[in-house]
Amino acid sequence: MSVVSADDNGANYNYDSTCIDQQQCLVLQVAEEQRKCGSASCEFEVCWETVVGIDFDMLFMEETAEADQAIFDGCKEERTSGIDYIGDVAKSGSLDSAEGGCPNDRNADGKGFWDNNCHDPDTTVGSGGGLRANFEKVCQVVAPGHTIHFLMHSNRREDKNWQSDTDGQLQELSCSGAATLDDTGGKNLGNASCHPSTSNPYAQYGQTYFPTDDPSQGGTCIPPAGTGGIKAEGVECVWSYTAPSTCQFEENDPICYDNRNADTLCDAGPVAELFVHSSNPNQPPPQVPLHNIKHNNDDGETVTFSLFNPYADPNASLADSIVDAHDMYVVYDQANEVGNEVCNQETAYGNCATNTEYTAKCRSDGYAVVTVFASGKDAESDAHKQITNESGTDVYRCCANQDQPHGAYGSLYTAAWTYLLHCECPASQAGRRHLSLSSISERFQAGDLFTGETKELYNL
Repeated sequence: MSVVSADDNGANYNYDSTCIDQQQCLVLQVAEEQRKCGSASCEFEVCWETVVGIDFDMLFMEETAEADQAIFDGCKEERTSGIDYIGDVAKSGSLDSAEGGCPNDRNADGKGFWDNNCHDPDTTVGSGGGLRANFEKVCQVVAPGHTIHFLMHSNRREDKNWQSDTDGQLQELSCSGAATLDDTGGKNLGNASCHPSTSNPYAQYGQTYFPTDDPSQGGTCIPPAGTGGIKAEGVECVWSYTAPSTCQFEENDPICYDNRNADTLCDAGPVAELFVHSSNPNQPPPQVPLHNIKHNNDDGETVTFSLFNPYADPNASLADSIVDAHDMYVVYDQANEVGNEVCNQETAYGNCATNTEYTAKCRSDGYAVVTVFASGKDAESDAHKQITNESGTDVYRCCANQDQPHGAYGSLYTAAWTYLLHCECPASQAGRRHLSLSSISERFQAGDLFTGETKELYNL
């Protein structure tokens, strides 16, 4: 598109959908709040909105005070055309109470981190093409130290440069360049960066474009009808924001549900036994990551527990323990003895645990096998410092997987532990179970109770 000046002063009134163009029309506001989506002690709500910068009906009026306001702060976005579509990584139709929705897991359609569908802001949010905004308060929730993405695209815009050969023509627009946008939420909580969408996982903010063999299932998210369908890599501008790694607790302190009873639930001894083997990929955790363990009133058929960051300092106050965020994953048998493993994810931060409960199916001899992963953000994380095999661990394929900047929360910084979790205290098991507790423990430590990915984890 030509950039020949549109008036004698050298101004260019064309909106080219570059990162800089969007930066001049986009507003970023970030606020720290109490947790809603995970077990982090706080979360950050990230909200985006646009202003409208140019009204051509006003621009070409005779010089008046109104005409002087035809362009606002360098933004060249048109009032009548607006943004074609926007997309984010919050769950579409989430039932969570957070206004911004919780970040979604990798979806099954091959589009990675994004919602299935992008949205037309004129019909879904905000003032819908009003004088001052195309959309208002499109919000996302992100855990400390994590990155979320937001895309914004304008398609087939009319060339308003009457001195060019393409004056009056509609043209497909592609994203180009880079730009940054400071938080205006009043607390100076960082900035967002804009780049064209990319399939490169080594990019600064990670992969934001997810091609597949089926073009209708690739890209970012499916745009609304009439906007040209799935775009090629690099066409859409993607804004990436990484939340601070420190909670300031500007809101009230969250409630912690910390009941470290793995050693006290049964009088005869610990109810959770760690698998210890020469092939362990890391050192044992400083404390058991399972807490609030409950033996359900079902004759030992199930056992319920919660997840806890093993690197939390039990002697530190909540505010003093904000040191290191980890993504925690827990894998266990949900429905039967033959496999059917499920994996749940939480973001663990400081010494604060949630009351989220997980119920595992117990096997016929009175135990459940539970594997826990802790993924740190980088080489400074406590999980990474415990790794002994120099490569860390990949979480199981059944686990939720959110795309982060390359390397963050990856296998290089992930530690793993497997526990034998007794479903009843020893006294209640006598005479009913087929094997003695000592025999079960021997089989567990020999790796005989493992299958599939757990065997691969320990090279058995």
